[in-house]
Amino acid sequence: DYIRKPFHKEEVLVRVHMHLERGQLIETLTRESQELVKLNAQLEEKVTERTQELHQKVIELEGKNKIAQSLLTVHTLPQTLNLVLESITQIITLSRAVIYLVDNNELKPASAFGILGIDGIIPSEQLDQFQPSATLLQAMETLQRQQAVIHGQTDGVGEVFTLMPILRDDDLLGLIEI
Repeated sequence: DYIRKPFHKEEVLVRVHMHLERGQLIETLTRESQELVKLNAQLEEKVTERTQELHQKVIELEGKNKIAQSLLTVHTLPQTLNLVLESITQIITLSRAVIYLVDNNELKPASAFGILGIDGIIPSEQLDQFQPSATLLQAMETLQRQQAVIHGQTDGVGEVFTLMPILRDDDLLGLIEI
């Protein structure tokens, strides 16, 4: 912009005022643009979080549907337990899980995941050599006395595990060790 001579005071003031307003508008637009970029980044994070949550829910629902569909057909108990354990390991990231059934007041492994150096579901016929840990047996005794779920017990090595009873009415049929 330029002003021709002879200068007129009013014209100079109008042009200076116009340029000051223009500078303020540019600053405002820049600031608001930066705020929009930040808000957009936050929105993207929320979309990512919600997408992950939805993905997890889909996995849960697929697992539940798989179990429900399986229950509609005739399967053996070991097949059903393998399916349940497979669904649990897909929903929750686990390093190890074992389903035990009570047989003659003894715990017998019926299905397992992540033990014996095998990564995956291990059916009961391959679990003959696997023995429950002393901590699990202690917990089993406590469970039989209390008929309650035990959370957060450690086995002295610092490994955290959870036991979930498999109940029919008040009868303890087995345990799921995670």
